[in-house]
Amino acid sequence: MEFPYEAFTVTKNDNEYTVETELNSPAEIYWSASPDGFSDDHALETFTKKTVFSDPAYGIRIYFHIICGGRYYVAAARSIEAGNMLNLRDLGGYETSDGGGFVRYGQMFRSDMLCLCGEENIEKLERLRIRHVLDFRSTFDVTTKGGVYADPHLRGSSYELIQVYDDTDERFSFTFEDVVSNRESLEKAYEIIFNTYKTSVFGSPAYKKLFRYLADGSAPL
Repeated sequence: MEFPYEAFTVTKNDNEYTVETELNSPAEIYWSASPDGFSDDHALETFTKKTVFSDPAYGIRIYFHIICGGRYYVAAARSIEAGNMLNLRDLGGYETSDGGGFVRYGQMFRSDMLCLCGEENIEKLERLRIRHVLDFRSTFDVTTKGGVYADPHLRGSSYELIQVYDDTDERFSFTFEDVVSNRESLEKAYEIIFNTYKTSVFGSPAYKKLFRYLADGSAPL
């Protein structure tokens, strides 16, 4: 069975989902709390091109299973709402670099600091069934200001601080005030960050650990 992801886009706004496609055939859509399967009693509707509907399971991360033109698709909203976290995303649905497949939904989530979610949203994060939280921040980022930026514990998951960048690396020894003080420092900071993002994934122990967890079936991360 094929699992193409790119054919349907999903966006969520408050309590409402929008699902769109450029395919012309009628599409049957089902919802599930799992990206790996669904049941017939979770059928939503049959639509063509676009549909808008209320959240069928408010507060739960859901995935849409779609049958269209004799093919099976999985789709989901990429962004996930959780308190003041503005960049919590499911990394599923992206095409692999060799063009041979797509990343499965529900296996990897990236976010800003978990402490931004607020206590009232911790349970929402726990419903993602995350098994390992890998913190790529530096030790300084986590411990500064008395540890107010430390991540809360999620039930059922382990936590590891595996910083990507060395706290003592002089390339990162500038403050926000340094960066905005003049155009030259701003351009320098941009160049450093841009080049670092391009190279940091190669030979990095932190990223090696990430992919080791994925390889041995320890997701979601």
